[in-house]
Order: sequence, then C-alpha cells, then structure tokens
Amino acid sequence: MQRNTLNLLLGAVLVIANVFALNGLLSSWHGGRFDLTERGDWTLAPETVEILREPEEPLELWFFHTAIEKQHQLLKPLVPLMSDTLREMQAASEGRVKLHLVEWDSADKDLQTRAGEDFGVKPLTIPISSADESTTRLIYFTLVVRYGDRHERFDMNELYRVITSDADTGVVLGLQNIEYLVAKGVTKVVRGFASIGASLLTSGETAKVTFVLSPAADMPDNMKDLEARSKKAVERLTADSGGKLTAEWIDPTGKTSEKSALRSRLRKEWNIREIPLDLEGAQKIYSWVIVEVGKKSDVFPMFDYTADITEAAIRENVEGSLKALIPGFLTVVGVISPDAKPDPMAQMMGRPEPPSEFRDLDRVLGSEYEVKMLDMSDGKLVPSDVSVLLVLRPKDLSERTLWAIDRFVMRGGRLVVCADTHGLDVQGSMQEQALKIVPTDLGPLKDMLRSWGADVGDDVLVDTRCDRIVIPKTVNIGGQRVAVPMEARHPALLYFVQGDGLEMASPLAGGLKSITMGYASPVNVAVAEAAAESRPAKVGKPDGVVAEAFMTSSAESGTVKDVMLADATIEGGYRAGPEAKKQPVALHLRGRFPSWFAGKPIPGLPAKKEGAASRPADEEDASMESPALSRETTVVVFGDADFVSPLYLSWSDLGGIMKSNLAILKNAIDIGGADPALLKIRSKEDQRRPLVELRKIDEASRASATQNARWKAIAWPIGLLVALAVGWRMMRANRSPMDLPVNGG
Repeated sequence: MQRNTLNLLLGAVLVIANVFALNGLLSSWHGGRFDLTERGDWTLAPETVEILREPEEPLELWFFHTAIEKQHQLLKPLVPLMSDTLREMQAASEGRVKLHLVEWDSADKDLQTRAGEDFGVKPLTIPISSADESTTRLIYFTLVVRYGDRHERFDMNELYRVITSDADTGVVLGLQNIEYLVAKGVTKVVRGFASIGASLLTSGETAKVTFVLSPAADMPDNMKDLEARSKKAVERLTADSGGKLTAEWIDPTGKTSEKSALRSRLRKEWNIREIPLDLEGAQKIYSWVIVEVGKKSDVFPMFDYTADITEAAIRENVEGSLKALIPGFLTVVGVISPDAKPDPMAQMMGRPEPPSEFRDLDRVLGSEYEVKMLDMSDGKLVPSDVSVLLVLRPKDLSERTLWAIDRFVMRGGRLVVCADTHGLDVQGSMQEQALKIVPTDLGPLKDMLRSWGADVGDDVLVDTRCDRIVIPKTVNIGGQRVAVPMEARHPALLYFVQGDGLEMASPLAGGLKSITMGYASPVNVAVAEAAAESRPAKVGKPDGVVAEAFMTSSAESGTVKDVMLADATIEGGYRAGPEAKKQPVALHLRGRFPSWFAGKPIPGLPAKKEGAASRPADEEDASMESPALSRETTVVVFGDADFVSPLYLSWSDLGGIMKSNLAILKNAIDIGGADPALLKIRSKEDQRRPLVELRKIDEASRASATQNARWKAIAWPIGLLVALAVGWRMMRANRSPMDLPVNGG
C-alpha cells in the first residue's frame, strides 16, 4: 500500500514536471502557442508576421524602461504587457528579430550612453508627490526599432493611451497599438532606403521600362539625342537590378502595317498619342515612357511644356515611377495646400506674417510617409514618384493645376481631397485675435469632383451629436460686463464615434474611436440632373465607380446657409427640424474615372493662331489629350479641411483631437495602395482590458491579491491531478476480483 502511494506521488510529480517542461518547450515554438483570450489579444495579424520575417539581416527591438519598483504607478502595468507583446513578435519572426528588454536602472553605463547618443533615448521628468515631500523622478519608457545603421524611436507619449479618467478609477492607461507601431518602424528602417534593384529582388517582381520615341530626324534640335540620354539615364538601374529590370526603345512612326498596328495598340492600351511640339499643333512627336511592374503600370510623357528633358530628369522620373509601383518603398505623398496670403501691412506695422494654415502637417505625416509640398503655380505635372496626392482646402486652383490633378488620376494616382466650403481665415483670425470662418470657393474643382461621383454641398452641417468648444461669454460682474471663457456645445462641431457616424465595415473608419469636424459640408454621391431653365445639366456618378460613405452625420442633423447661422446655434441651441436626416461627410470612390479634360485643349496654352497651317487629324494621329478613362484607382473626398488643420484646432481649443483626426487621414492615404498591410494593422482594434478593480485597492492588498492568484494558478492543476489519481486509486480498490474458470472444471 505504501509502495503504491509512493508510486502515485512520484507519477503526479512526473506529470507536473512534464507539463512545465512542455510549456517551456512550446514557449520557444511559435507554432505551438495558442491564444485563448476572448478576442485574440496575443494573435498577430498575418501582415505583421510577414513584415517581421522580411528583413534579411537581424532586426533589433529595444525596450528601455525604468525598473518596475521605481516606475510610475500608471505605467507599471504596461511594462509586462509591452514586454510580452514584443516577445510574441520575436517568436513570430522565425529568428529575424533580436529582442532587448533593458531595465534602465540595472543597465551598465556604456549601454545607457549608447541609448542616449545612438538612439536619442531620453527620460521624462514626472513630478512625484507624497504626504511628506514633492520631488521629481526620471521615467524611461521608450521603444526603438533598429536595422543596420538606421533606427526608428517611439517615445513614451506615443506608446500609451488614456483608457479612463474619472473619480472612481482615476486615470487608467493602456498600450497603443504596439503591433502597428513596430510594423511601421520596421517598414521605414527596412524598406525606406532600399534600392530599386534590391526591392525587385525582395518582392519577386519584374519590371520593364519602354521608351516610345520618334526618330531623331523628327525631333527638334535640343531633343535629337533623346534616345541616347534615356539609355544613359537607365543604364545603372538595369545593371543593378540583377536582370529584374529591362528597358526597350520603340519607334511607332512609319507607314507600314506593323507600325500602324503598333500605334493602334499604344493608343488603345496606354492612350499614347503624338504630342504637339509647337503651340499650333502642326508639329508633333512621340515622347512617352511606359513603366511596368508585375501587373501594375504607369505612363507619362517625357516631354512637358515646362520641364527640362535632361538625363537627370529622365532618371528621376523613371526612378520615381518605379518606387511608386514596387512594393516596399515608403509611400510618397504630394501635398497641395494654400499658403496664407501675405499681409502687405504686416511689415509696415511690425506685425508677424500669417503662418501657413497647415503648418507642421508635413512633419507629422513625414514620420510615416515621404512628403513633398508641391507648388503647382508653375504649371508642372505631379512628380512621377508621388503615389498619393493630398489636396488641402483647395481654392483659387488654376485650370492648369486642375489639368495636372486630372492627369495624375488618369495615370492611376490616388487622390485625397479635403474640400469644405467654409474654412479658416488665417489673416482675419490673426487680426481679430479670434477664430474667423469664411466661405471657400472650390471653383471648377467642385464640378470635376462631381464628374467622379462626389457632390460637395455648399451648406454647413449642424447636428445634435456635436463636440464642445470654449467661447468667451459676456457676463455682468459687479455692474461691469466681463468676457468669461465658458464651455458650450457647438452643433457645427460634428462628432463621430465608433459605430455612430464612423462606419465599422469601412477599412477607412472601422478601427477608429472618434473624429471631430468643424463647419463641414455634406458630400453626397452625385446624381445626374437634367437641365433646367436656370441651370445646365449636371453629371452624376460614373457607371462602374463604387461610392461608399464612411462618415455620416446623425439622423438629427441639418444644414444652414452660412457661418453666422451655424454660430447662432450655440446660443439658441440647435433642434432637429422636420427635414433632419443622416448625411455623408466623407466618400470613398474607387474604380475608373472619366477625365474632366477629355477632348479639351491643354489649359495654359495659347489658342492656335488664325490662319496657321496644321495637318488634318486622323484616327492614328490625334492631338495630345487627357485619357478618356483612368486606370483603376481611388478618390477620397472629405467635406472638411479644418479637422486636420493644426492652426484651426489650436485656435478652437481642440488641439487634443489632432492625433485621432490624423488617423483617418492616414487611412485615406493608405487605402488602395500597393501595400495595404499597414492599413490593416493600424485598424486592428486594441481590445486589451486592464483589471480596473485592482487599481482601487492599496499596494499591500494588491500584492496579496496578486500572490494569491499565482498560488491558485499552481494549485488548481495540481489539485486536479491529485483528484484524478485518488479517484483512480479508489476505483481500483473497490473493484471485485474476476472469477476465472478452473481448468477442467
């Protein structure tokens, strides 16, 4: 009996030891890890795993943090969460990620110096108050993604978010989407500076550049060596590609049937036609570039009326087009935004010049994209390396600029327009030292957007679902009228929250929490309208274009004609009228869009001189015009620009919402891109829920509760094994012996 008991205990110990051994083994084997949390808190997105396994050289993740016992009370629970999240990434990387969890207080001086000098790691000084004294403490909480000699750093304010802040629980912090931050950092340090050849080898794609040129005899004197210049421009690109990039030169001119078939194919597949060389269009040449990467392509003219055709310019345009098409390069965002008009009296009166309305936005976007601020006043085309064109509060855009935007969309470029009809008056606000909103004339752009499916309204939306604003209110104090700042609900500050205004099914808004827009206009899907006595016919959404509203006002929203009426709703209070209804404030359009300039002359060129000679056009020799239909692409239209204007938000005391507002702008930039992985990871909802109840008890009780939880975690499996063993023993002891037959009986 004693021997059986001993064997039973030894067996239980062996089973428990095997459980712990198996757990240790599976901890280093990612395929054997199971996420049993309700919402898959520890399951990485497939896109994240793919990005982590991309680097060819070791990728380092450094997490610098203050020791737990010295860490700030609010950050203590985040340290193990951050460490565990990074361990999951290390396990998923198949050995490509090397993780360094550095407790700053116990790190050696050399490592601390390196972190400060090489990575720029700095502490945050936090005031600490107690019953006896008030002092400060240096807190470290920094994440660094390092690859070779490049690194990306995320400081404390980028790594946490406020979950709750109330009288019962106090302030409760949670981690930001660390998975997205790491993926973004890896993308930037690994892909951001990659060569075209290396990116082609990594992506497995092949590329081809085709130059469509007229013969030298037909070229003007300054372009007769254009073929030689273009060959020299791409020589290094093809040599460094390892055979992944090829180049070809074709001449479509001539009267043979083969040349005629070639011209027909170029016109049909690429909309390539002869370009008028002179203003009258009597002399024309072929001067085009076709860039193909896998199934994606780009076409642009090498000859432009405002551009030089130097070897460097050719190489820059070809490289830019390749970077826009090859997966792995940072997205290049071209930004068109209005500069504040100069105040002629500012210098005379000693006043500072008004700042640009969208100051610092290029710096903020620059952390994730390569941003180019474009000056379109000179009539140039959008640079070939620009993948996304962001147009902020368009006003006074020339026909030539609209033509450049149209051509950008026709070649498959993605367009994001923040186009409201009422916006911030920078000069007026500075002069009056108060927020001033004025009407904005979108001009012909409004008609062009309508032809693509977005009808931007002229009115201001007001809604019962709105945000608050601090306004000066005049009150009577001791017989004197004094302006006192007071908080009031402003119906023109539209407030969109998850599932209520932000469409959960949309990849643009589904993972976001809240957005605030000021003095926004409705953006409806354009519907064709027949001509009336007072107005011409209006076009509607083109066939084949899909339109989805991803931000809508509430069912109690209405419109007012001007800002004065919108502001009056603060005092009088807005109440929904009988015509109140939900209205879209942002549209996502995708498909192939018709050119607004199809069949029209190129803007900015003088009209043909009277009596000038010209050749008759035929089906194989037509003047250069915009393509009739774009390549597959996306157009996103917001009915507001204030929501991403740092200047407007700061003057409205709404600066705290800038980060959340930028999230939807970044989603709009990423949507439809060749590499949508970051968009999917960014939109992945962070569902971790902290144990708020533990925060209500004192430190000693919390430590006791934690210790009890640990003992229970060990006692339950042991108790279960013992119970099974005892039950098995009792079952064996209570069994009756089996009667066996006696031989011969």
